[in-house]
Amino acid sequence: MAFELSPLTRLQNTRLVLDADERRSLYRVDRSDMSTVRVVAVRSRKRIPVLLLDVSGTGCAVCVPTEQLPLLKEVADGSGPGGWTVGIWMPKLDRPLAIPARARYLKPMPGGIRVGFEFTLQESSRDDLDARLQRLFNQRRAFRVRPPANQSIRVEVHRTVSGLQVMGLLRDLSLMGAGILVGTDQGASLDAGDALRIRLHLPGSGSTELAATLRYRKDLGLPAAAAEYGAPATHLGVEFSPGAVQAARATNAMGGYIVEQQMRRKRMSDEASERSGET
Repeated sequence: MAFELSPLTRLQNTRLVLDADERRSLYRVDRSDMSTVRVVAVRSRKRIPVLLLDVSGTGCAVCVPTEQLPLLKEVADGSGPGGWTVGIWMPKLDRPLAIPARARYLKPMPGGIRVGFEFTLQESSRDDLDARLQRLFNQRRAFRVRPPANQSIRVEVHRTVSGLQVMGLLRDLSLMGAGILVGTDQGASLDAGDALRIRLHLPGSGSTELAATLRYRKDLGLPAAAAEYGAPATHLGVEFSPGAVQAARATNAMGGYIVEQQMRRKRMSDEASERSGET
């Protein structure tokens, strides 16, 4: 008797092939994944390496890893919120961006402390920065991470008006939105602009329900390498509604997952660089 694979298992097999093909192409043409971005928060001439969670022309959110917390306490205690500089560097830049900022909040999160910075720029400079950031980060205002190959993260997509429910898998995630893979037959029922309720099942965090809007839908088909064990897939680009993450009290859980995946990718990049140096 033939073994029958579930629809989500077939979708997961398709995801692995799609992501592997895209990753090979991305690294060959323009290696711009998260491990190439370096960010520091500078104050009183002391530099704190941080992980970037999201960024726009008005500010950014970073995670100060646990091992950097003593230095954060040293430079943050006993003074006002201003006087910071956020430095951002990536290979596309001929020199780092150095952006004056003030700290708006500090909140505990898995892996360290989340710090929200407000950029203290004149309006014209802020508009210029916003344009540069959009070009640098592929017109995305927030970093997206992808689940590792051994994680199949289930997502329930509910259309608010009709109550239609579609089951899919998380392909990428940021604090502002998500990419979701669904079966093409199910994705055809959704249209750009649809109001949605998204239920995420992140590892170790239970389920999180968020209000969102479908921004685009792209049919990706069925790669030849997944023809036997996969299924035709459609990518849904979803934007979370303003304040949705905070309303769901999911900032720490989602931010923690994003930081975890950033750290994983950086470790992989560092290990690959070390192996390359040995040969």
